[in-house]
Amino acid sequence: MNNMNKVLKFIKLYFPIVVGITVVLLYISMVYAIIAVPGGYRLNKAGDAGENDFGEINAHGTCRRLTNTGANDYFVPTNTAAEWNAFLTFGFPGLWVELVDTSLLAYWSFDDDPNINGVHDYSCSDSEGVNNLAGWEVGGNCISGRCIDFTGAADYINAGSNANLDNIFNGGGTVSAWINPQSWGPGGFGRILAKEIRDNEGWSFILDNVGAEDETLCLVVQFSGGESHWCTPTASISLNTWQHVVATYDSSSRLNDPTIYINGQPRANDDIDRAGAGSYVVDDGLSFFIGETTTFDRGFDGLIDGVRIYNRVLSAVEVEALCDSDLGADCSTL
Repeated sequence: MNNMNKVLKFIKLYFPIVVGITVVLLYISMVYAIIAVPGGYRLNKAGDAGENDFGEINAHGTCRRLTNTGANDYFVPTNTAAEWNAFLTFGFPGLWVELVDTSLLAYWSFDDDPNINGVHDYSCSDSEGVNNLAGWEVGGNCISGRCIDFTGAADYINAGSNANLDNIFNGGGTVSAWINPQSWGPGGFGRILAKEIRDNEGWSFILDNVGAEDETLCLVVQFSGGESHWCTPTASISLNTWQHVVATYDSSSRLNDPTIYINGQPRANDDIDRAGAGSYVVDDGLSFFIGETTTFDRGFDGLIDGVRIYNRVLSAVEVEALCDSDLGADCSTL
């Protein structure tokens, strides 16, 4: 009888708590949904298309940030995605969460206020860009939201010399962007992305329509013994259409070759010329440009959207998934 009393007392004490937690979890399961997004997940209210109603929570490795709409930022000391999700589930079930790949060094979506000169970096690196004369496009002309319209005539985004963007290919890195070129750019060498002193230091991701590399996409890397220039097959890039372009590379050895993707699919690097030798010439302190280079004579002519930089080599599966997710469709249909 004494043991039975203890059991009844335990049930009486804890049963309301168990019921309360169960009700909360059932409510969350009915009203909120965990939705896969590029780089992670978001917890969203059923039927709501975005995060604006609930604020935003970003999880970026050591700088996870909770932003409550209309309030100050709160920093939450969680160490794993599981802990973070548990905190959100029991603490703030009505907010929006995005667990971003911590290897994402920069993400410029260009979905910014066109009346402000800055271009926001939506990663945790704070590599804010400055827009120099480039135009803004909106709506159906872009992959998503807004994008940047370059003319190839010294208009560009300068993301500065943030140390997080130094030597991104050392040990393996990835650069990606959506491009819609209107021409091949000045001299036929339009820069998509560049962190270089041309023919001397750093790297660039470019269009090439000169010589044997007609209508191609190339990764150009500077080594102490010369320049290496890897390109996709002739006529692999088209004008006046959107294409998702990615280069993964490890510069720690000259013997390594990059993998270049177009619309989520790897393309052969069948045009390799001016093969450099020696070691990679570091790009410390050089500014990161979108749509131009430091000499301002190799500009990109056309639209660029959704630029991402990673400090690791994305797998072929990840590259394809990134393309599909941005497009909201199967990229193989492009």
